[in-house]
Formats: sequence, structure tokens, C-alpha cells
Amino acid sequence: MTFPYPHGALPVGAAPYAMPTGTAERVLLLSPRDSDLGTLSASTAVTTLPVTNLQSPEPSKKWRSTSTVGQYIDITLASGLGCNAAALVGHNLSGAGLWRVRGYAALADVGVAAASDTGWQSVWAGGVKAPDAAWAHHLALLRWTSSGDHRWWRVEFADPAPTTTHIEAGRLVLGVAFQPSLNCDFSGAVGWMPDDVQEPTPYGQTFTDPRPYRKRRFVLPFGSMDQDEAHEGAMQFARLHGLARDLICCLDPGELARFHTWSMQGLLVTGSHDFTPRPLFLNGRMMWGFTFTLLEKL
Repeated sequence: MTFPYPHGALPVGAAPYAMPTGTAERVLLLSPRDSDLGTLSASTAVTTLPVTNLQSPEPSKKWRSTSTVGQYIDITLASGLGCNAAALVGHNLSGAGLWRVRGYAALADVGVAAASDTGWQSVWAGGVKAPDAAWAHHLALLRWTSSGDHRWWRVEFADPAPTTTHIEAGRLVLGVAFQPSLNCDFSGAVGWMPDDVQEPTPYGQTFTDPRPYRKRRFVLPFGSMDQDEAHEGAMQFARLHGLARDLICCLDPGELARFHTWSMQGLLVTGSHDFTPRPLFLNGRMMWGFTFTLLEKL
């Protein structure tokens, strides 16, 4: 096993891993519901790996382009929406990979005159690719300030690395990010749920069957959430997503060095759909408590 961060003495001339830094933020949730109800079209796609795979919660079902030049995905939403975030899961972009999101006021403007443009941004938090190669599905997050409701959007990709011959991804989410005014409690948890098999024998041995990846689990207890945010935000996630629809969760979207370990595409588990009123009030509104537990979608 090799460690990307410096442990103990370094060889002469070796440089430690450059950890990007960021500003801490509250937990962020992003629903794929709006982009899943829209219509997707791609600049190019392999016949057996169509762009509609990006609307499936299965990150192993890929869209794959036939080139790395001028690649994009157009999204036509069911109605205008003030999107301010996009997520890409299970992509193959290199450390030089870039993407940007543009919003358009009319269909005739698509590819011509954008009303909203993020500019080209690295797909990696802080512009540095996560050093861990043994990772199931890398997640990229792009955020911007909404410029109004738009129905037509384009997500563009570029990767100048000579080793990248095509672009692929398993999930694309476009929508309005949810960040509560008060963060989740400190009693939460980040854990790993290995599916490896241990089988003890009557003779004191233990046979094992390893699995390639370990699912992560995020436990997010919210002791007090504003009534409006609870009813219009968290409760809608629970109502619309149930146990089968996925969510994008970033524990701290401002944490750059560990963004890949603190962000994932996950599913709500049983027990995440109960909300309890608290004997606390803010601006005359009751506070609510609940716990979201998400399990990584592999």
C-alpha cells in the first residue's frame, strides 16, 4: 500500500502531496429529479452507451463519447429552473479535465448566446486530481450563482490529456442545490460498509472472499432545522426519493483536499423519513429534527 500523503521521513528530493485548501461550508444536497425528467442529447455517443444512461441511478451504466473534442450534453428541462449546481459521477476525465455549464433563455440561443456561463472549471476540487486510484466512482461538483430560470442547458467537456481518447460518465445531475441555514450536528458519522465475506470453519480458520469496493455511509443528524427548510427541502427529498432514488451529498463542498471522500452519490436508507417537531422556535416558526442516513450507490 502506498500513501499519497507524507508519512515519516521522505526520500531526498521527494515533494509532499500538495493539499488544496478551501473554506468550510454546510452540507449540500442535490437532487437529480429535475434533470431526470428532462430530455438529454449528446454531441456524440457510442451506440451501446447512450446519453440516456446518465439519467439512470446506476453509475456503472455509462454514456461514452466517440471523441474528446467539442463534447457536450444538452439538457432540456420540463420547465424553466434557476439551476445553480451540477454533478458528474463515475467519469474518466484526467487531471487536466475541464467542464462548464451554460444556460440559455431560448432554444434558438443554444450554443450561440448563453444567459448563464460558469466558464471552464476543473472537474477536480481545487484543480488537483484525487491521488487514490482505487476509487469506485469519482464525483465532480460545479456551482454558480443562478441568473434566472432557464429551460435549456449545455454541459461541455474538454480533456487535453493524450491518454484520454473518449469521455464517459455514469450519472449527470443538474438542479438547485440545498444547503440548510444550520448545519447537521456533530454527532453524525462517516463510515465504510465492507461487503467482504468472512466464513469461520469448525477448525478455527476463517475463509474470506474480498469485494473490490467498500460502500460509504453518511449519517447526518439535524437536531434543529427551520420549519420552512424542513418542509420545503428535507421532507421533499424523503417524499420524492424514497429508498430507490439517489441523491448527491457533499458533507462539506468547500473541503478541497478530501472532497472525494466527503462527497458521494447515495441512497436514503430506512429510518431517514421521520421528522420530529422540536420545542424550539426561530422567528416564530417551529424547528424540526431528523436524521438522514445515506448509503453509497456502487
